[in-house]
Amino acid sequence: MREVVIGNARREAYGMTTRAQLRKTARSFQEVEERAADGGLTYLVRGKEFASLTKSGVVRLRLPLVPIS
Repeated sequence: MREVVIGNARREAYGMTTRAQLRKTARSFQEVEERAADGGLTYLVRGKEFASLTKSGVVRLRLPLVPIS
């Protein structure tokens, strides 16, 4: 476990997503496409990016905004 800072908030992190874990999860979606560029990976469905891994190991997720009722 380690401490991470997000904005002004401090949180405890229990682990990091590995490249293999991200790839396994992303490829479980139907119609997923994997692209390698600039030392990183990008995952797309129907041409829309939903996850990526930078060459420095940062995982980025792009999730749709869902209104809270």
